[in-house]
Amino acid sequence: MRPLLRKLLAPRHMEYLILDRNLNIQELSIGVDRFAENIDDVVDGNDVRVSFPELIGLEEVLDNILQGYRNSFELKGLTRAVRANRSKPLYFDVNIMSDEDPERNQERLLLLFEDVTERMELEQNLVQRGNEASLLLSALNSTHDYLDKIVTFMADALLVTTADGTIKTVNHATQALFGYSEAELIGQHISSIIPSQDLWERVQHAYVLGQTDLILNAEVNCPTQMGKAQTTIAFSCSAINSVDLHSHDFVYIGRDITELKQVEDKLKSARAIAESASQSKSLFLANMSHEIRTPMNAVLGMTELLLDTSLSDEQRDFVDSIRFSGDALLNLINEILDLSKLEAGEMQLESLEFDLRNCAEEVADLLAPQAQTKGLEIVNSIERNVPNRVLGDRNRIRQIITNLMGNAIKFTSTGEVNLRLEVISRSKNADTILFSIIDTGIGISPDQQKKLFLPFSQVDASTTRQYGGTGLGLAICKQIVGLMQGEIGVDSNVGRGSIFWFSVPFERPCDLLPPERLNSNSLAGKRLLVVDDNANSRSAICQLVSSWYIQVDMVSGGTEAIAVLQSSLSEQRLYDVVAIDLDMPGIDGLTLGQQIKSCTEFAELPLILLTTVNQMDVTRKAMGTYFAEYVFKPVRSARLFEVIEKALGINQVTSALEQAMTTPKSLSPKSTSQILLAEDNPTNQKVAVRLLEKLGYSVKVAANGQEVLEQLDRNPYDLILMDCQMPLLDGYATTQEIRRRQGDRRHTVIIAMTANAMKEDRDKCIAAGMDDYVSKPISKDQIQAVLQQWGK
Repeated sequence: MRPLLRKLLAPRHMEYLILDRNLNIQELSIGVDRFAENIDDVVDGNDVRVSFPELIGLEEVLDNILQGYRNSFELKGLTRAVRANRSKPLYFDVNIMSDEDPERNQERLLLLFEDVTERMELEQNLVQRGNEASLLLSALNSTHDYLDKIVTFMADALLVTTADGTIKTVNHATQALFGYSEAELIGQHISSIIPSQDLWERVQHAYVLGQTDLILNAEVNCPTQMGKAQTTIAFSCSAINSVDLHSHDFVYIGRDITELKQVEDKLKSARAIAESASQSKSLFLANMSHEIRTPMNAVLGMTELLLDTSLSDEQRDFVDSIRFSGDALLNLINEILDLSKLEAGEMQLESLEFDLRNCAEEVADLLAPQAQTKGLEIVNSIERNVPNRVLGDRNRIRQIITNLMGNAIKFTSTGEVNLRLEVISRSKNADTILFSIIDTGIGISPDQQKKLFLPFSQVDASTTRQYGGTGLGLAICKQIVGLMQGEIGVDSNVGRGSIFWFSVPFERPCDLLPPERLNSNSLAGKRLLVVDDNANSRSAICQLVSSWYIQVDMVSGGTEAIAVLQSSLSEQRLYDVVAIDLDMPGIDGLTLGQQIKSCTEFAELPLILLTTVNQMDVTRKAMGTYFAEYVFKPVRSARLFEVIEKALGINQVTSALEQAMTTPKSLSPKSTSQILLAEDNPTNQKVAVRLLEKLGYSVKVAANGQEVLEQLDRNPYDLILMDCQMPLLDGYATTQEIRRRQGDRRHTVIIAMTANAMKEDRDKCIAAGMDDYVSKPISKDQIQAVLQQWGK
């Protein structure tokens, strides 16, 4: 640090730190540790974020300063609690700027720390003085003697004048503030102290009108110290009866707010900067959302089209994984936008019927590969009393589960992650469901738990930053659960894992037909043996299949399984099917399957392999040799039901529904409506056209707004699906031109189909004259629903 800079900082009681590009401390002033959260860690070479956790999450801002993209950054109003060597809290500001290393010719970061405790105390004192002034005004109405005593020791300036404005009484604070003695002030007109003629006229006018408080906090710039300086004073004035009761006096209380005004000016400037930054952030989020949603529309649209073709079970599993992953990416984009919505208080929840079991299983299925890569077991434990169909916001529930399970997998290196659903209370029209994500990870200490659910806060604030993350997920989850009238929390001990839980009330669907259930009668009375070394996994499968009236037994390993099978022979209680986990200690799943099939008595016994996505090579070898079918873990109810039926040879004839799902067929138009698609992206054109054709519609395509107008001149379309951002003429201008041309003669339904997904984007579409709005990426069900809504 240069000596000149040290001299400049010393009078202001400021300290400093100099950091290198890695945010490690290179140089520090002697007293800077008093500002630190962790005093012992303020040493050369240490990461500054250990001592000043307020810098966590600001790495990008600091890098921008080093790169010269911004000049500086300020952190205002930071605080440190009372310590052994300090009897009161410490308040301070941090100013961050770049500083060139003269020896290495490299940019460094200079952090200046300023103690603002006195300023904060002053602001608190201003509030306290206002309360004191109110108490004093009440005392003035009771006794003049009491007034004299109080006036003498008042902290704020107090003046009493006659009805014509002549000063009768002043206190010491008045003399100190204006720089005049009592003798110089008594007998002078109030205008000599308060030069504003308007203020005196306002007092007189208010008194004539009979107002109690004649003026309140009227700001006046007054000369002080014999005219050598000016200060801003907030005056309040009230009328009181004079001593002889035949007249009245005016009581003025003046408070020096010069410093407060300076603080307000700084706050206004900071607010303007913050509003500008917020506007820039919103614009960036909107643009980013649009740019990502456009290719996502093609990815998810083509995936949906692919699922509508003839696929093998393995191919369908892979395509389902692509679709689930695409949905997760879309949810991630939505989570980023959630920040903006939550800050603005604009987040709105849906209340639609959805399959709660399927929603939870999809999330576990999506996250399973990354967990299984780490050797973790993923388990779905859904109690039988949990309703399948509920009313609520499916996407938000999925978002919360994904975040909590993702964190559990991240912080767990061995063992398992268990997703459990159970009903904890019932009312006349609703069920409260408890979601628990149970892991065997590192656990969280009580002190660390206090930091959870706060924005930009993470449990791991060490220099290694082993686990990464933004620290936003849990904060967003807490706010969403709050909007759902639910609760969220954590139970954890270091080294013993964690249980993150949230409970949400769901209304029951009452005006819809009961949802289609699995035909459990087809498996009633069948006997199943489950072989799995994981107790929770065995229990989850048992709980699941027992709802289909299957008799199920469970064992934990191969040796026990062979013994149980032999016992079933002697007791003439044969099993119909055996489900075997692939990855078990001792005798693994393949070896056990071989041993079972080597016994003549069990040669025809169907075996189902419980496997994972990342073990497909081994799974393929097992199929057709020892095992009849396979199912991925965590086990999904519909898939397990289907596999057991196939293994037992039940319902082998392909149903009409299955044929419709797997066999492509040409559809005759289901509507005579003329549909025009306005879309400039060729891939998105293909997706939308194929989805509409599969729904039985005939559709024409226009690549820009100009082509839309030209085609409308040739053919009166009934409905237009309008992209908003197109070359030549965008969707907004095209819609406005269509409405201008048609006037009251005709109304073509125009539905925005755009990658812009912010609330203001929908408002903009409606304001331009569009009838409805669909956000990309689109799905067949989404398009079908909106077309049916408009009678097309």
